Order: sequence, then structure tokens, then C-alpha cells
Amino acid sequence: MSDIFTEIDQELKQEKLIKVISKYAPYAIIAIIIILILAISKIAWSNYNVNLQEKAGDIFNTTMTLNKTDDRLVKESLNYLISLNQKNIFSTLATFNKASLEIGKDNKKEALQLYHNIYNSKNTDLTFRQLAGLLYVVNSTNLTEKEINDYFTSLNNIKGPFNDLIKLENALFLLDRDNKSAAIDILEKLKDDQKSYFVYKRAEEILTVISQN
Repeated sequence: MSDIFTEIDQELKQEKLIKVISKYAPYAIIAIIIILILAISKIAWSNYNVNLQEKAGDIFNTTMTLNKTDDRLVKESLNYLISLNQKNIFSTLATFNKASLEIGKDNKKEALQLYHNIYNSKNTDLTFRQLAGLLYVVNSTNLTEKEINDYFTSLNNIKGPFNDLIKLENALFLLDRDNKSAAIDILEKLKDDQKSYFVYKRAEEILTVISQN
């Protein structure tokens, strides 16, 4: 008799298992399909980014080798790279390059906007943002003293390779505003630090000129 009950119990368990599988199988299949789609999409997106990077690199290299007299083609190529919105390094480099060309044409307004775009881009590496911010301040002519001080403070808070250069430009700005003591303090620290030979020598030269006046 116990064998019969055992057999019935097993059959009931199997029946319940079949019902559970039947009930949840569609959801499991859907979940597997979603996982596969996500995996395929991730691979496709990765391949797209690689291809985009390679294409941008080819265009940038071609642009740099173009005859400078072909302004139209250079401008079109740079505009395309810039349209990528700093999603890759070549977009950023193209923006720097176009800004430099605009300054060469005495079109500072356009150049400053390009530098400002890089500085405010969250997609761009902090090193490039720091450099763009510095170039923006150095080339600006209509910033108030407070705005310039705020920029220098913000730029110095970014830990990058241009910190010493930013401090040097800050010192020059302070000298231009007749704040000699604050400028000397920055220059003395740069001279003692000697991290960058160029900045060290420039700080030393400026301090020598100040001492002679």
C-alpha cells in the first residue's frame, strides 16, 4: 500500500513540476531572448564605436595633410569631426585645430566658443578640458577680473599636466593687475617646484625682471 502512495505522490510532484514549467517557460524564453538581444546590441555598439573611431582617425589624418589653401575641404572635414560632440579624441583634436585656425584668421569669437565647448563637455577627457579652459582665458578680452579669477581657480582644481602652466598664466594676470606680491608668491613656488623646465625657467626670468624694476 505504501508503494502505491509513494507512486501517487511522485506522479503529483511530476504533474506540479510540469505545470510550473508550462506556466513560467514563456517568461524564461523571453528573458533568454532579451539577454541575447542585449548581448548582440552591446557587441554591435562596440563595433560601431571602433569603426567610428577608425573613420574619424582617417579623416583627421587626411585633414592634417591637406593643402592649407584648400580651406573649404579642411573646414568641412573639421566640422564633421566636431559634430561627433567629443565622443572620441579626434573630435576634440579637430575642435582645437579649428579654434587655432579661427584665431589665425582673427576670428576670436568663434575660437573662444570652440574652446568653451570643449571645457564644458562632460564627454571630454579632463586634460583636454583643462587645456581648453586655459586657452579660453588667455585669448579672452572681455572677461571681468572676477570671472578670470574664477576660471583660474576652477582650472587649478583639475589635476592635470597643465597645472603649472595655469599658475604661470595666473601670475602674469596678477602682474597685469598690479598685484605684484601675489604674483611673486606663485612664481617663487613654481621656481622652487621645478616640475616643468619651461615653467621653471619662465618663472625665473619673470622674477629677475621684477627684481630689476
